[in-house]
Amino acid sequence: MVGAAACSSGPEVCSTIGCSDGLDVTIEGNLQASMNYEIDVSTDPPTPDGAPIMHCTLTFNGGVEVKCDSALRHWESGGSIHFADRLPNVHVRVSTAMTTIAEKSFTPTYVTTEPNGPGCGTCSHAAVSLNVS
Repeated sequence: MVGAAACSSGPEVCSTIGCSDGLDVTIEGNLQASMNYEIDVSTDPPTPDGAPIMHCTLTFNGGVEVKCDSALRHWESGGSIHFADRLPNVHVRVSTAMTTIAEKSFTPTYVTTEPNGPGCGTCSHAAVSLNVS
């Protein structure tokens, strides 16, 4: 989260709520605690070399835990991955034991808000989820 300093330009009073620009990708559904999952996120269409922009593992260590490797700014929380950038199109694939069990392409719809008040800056955020059955 990016915190905005309290600001005032005229009669506006800005809060310090902050905002979270970017895209949330959530993996949900019938996940088995005994399984280890691999998650690949790619651009859609793919990069010229076809490589994913992010590779993650999803395991259960007292709860769902996602760990990712990527040059993109991101963070993980539970079964979600947050990209700090606006990605126009993504393809998400979940596999286990080298078998794809779920995949889907998304064109996220970003919503722009002013969480700190009118005239205090905007945030654009989208969320997508892939259901594993």
